[in-house]
Amino acid sequence: MRSEPKNHLEDDHRVASSLLSLRLTVGAVLRSLGFSLLLSNGIGMISGGIQHFSDNPPYSAALIPLGFGLSLFSFILKNSIRLSVKRVYGVIALFIVLVVPLTIGLDYIVGDAPAATVESHGGHGGH
Repeated sequence: MRSEPKNHLEDDHRVASSLLSLRLTVGAVLRSLGFSLLLSNGIGMISGGIQHFSDNPPYSAALIPLGFGLSLFSFILKNSIRLSVKRVYGVIALFIVLVVPLTIGLDYIVGDAPAATVESHGGHGGH
């Protein structure tokens, strides 16, 4: 059973010691933040490519697979996933198996897509 703190100073000390037990260093925080931003950018590339596919199909056809690769790469780094050489080859193979058909399919769709004439970010004409 945990005893209640006698004053705010004791409570503050307990909070500070629990934070120290996490061993958060500036480097670890910056590393986590950097890889989280990289992951966010990859996901943004995927969702932006999908959202704006009709605006600029060739650009989106390249952006979506690149976003997938960036997301996968940054997820592995952010979570400090240790991969053996065999697992690295497996991740690369999985990436190729998923991205190559996606790229070929998107390129095929782009070949049939008409040129975009309207910008679609909420604009109603009249720039």
